[in-house]
Amino acid sequence: MEKFLYVISHDLYEPLRSIKVFGAFLADEYGDKLDERGNEYLKRMMSAAGRMNDMIDGLLKLSRIERDESKSEVNLNEVFLEACAEMGTFIRERNGTVKSGPLPVINANRGEIKELFTNLMENAIKFNSSQNPSVSIKSRGNKDGCTFIFEDNAISIPPKDYMRIFDVFECLHERGRYGGAGVGLAICRKIVEHHGGRIWVEGGKEGNIFFFTLPYR
Repeated sequence: MEKFLYVISHDLYEPLRSIKVFGAFLADEYGDKLDERGNEYLKRMMSAAGRMNDMIDGLLKLSRIERDESKSEVNLNEVFLEACAEMGTFIRERNGTVKSGPLPVINANRGEIKELFTNLMENAIKFNSSQNPSVSIKSRGNKDGCTFIFEDNAISIPPKDYMRIFDVFECLHERGRYGGAGVGLAICRKIVEHHGGRIWVEGGKEGNIFFFTLPYR
């Protein structure tokens, strides 16, 4: 299945690239010649192409997880700061706040763990109707590993969907309003399970609380 996802995703890129390129040509060369309906059709086509591109990117990320078995000592405080730096513009544009308490050092795949942090932080700010989206991160450990808590003030997830949101292409919200391909949380689950942990969500005081466990080694 992993090989299939990888191959099919690559094969889909070429026709998708043609749709995007020729769509852009149409908009540039003939946009002023189209009526309102024609421009609306073109807009919908380009939007659908963008959504398909996001879905393919998500499938490729899913297929890459577990391909790289390399692990090393990872300071999660550094990973958090790197994720914040990469998302800096996104966070500022939405007047968001991201903060973290002290995080441990674990043996893990650094790239995958950063993807995990980034996806959870991005979701918390993106799927949020507050004027000041926020997410706070903390951890608690025991002799076997650590539990991480991502608490946000995002749109509350109905309890009936607590498991479904971790499936591929599951979107609880209107695509046109928030965007996304419904792959981010599926990637999070696969990364956590690849490291021998588990991930789940519960309702919080204002939004949601995502939990996941990771072993130290």
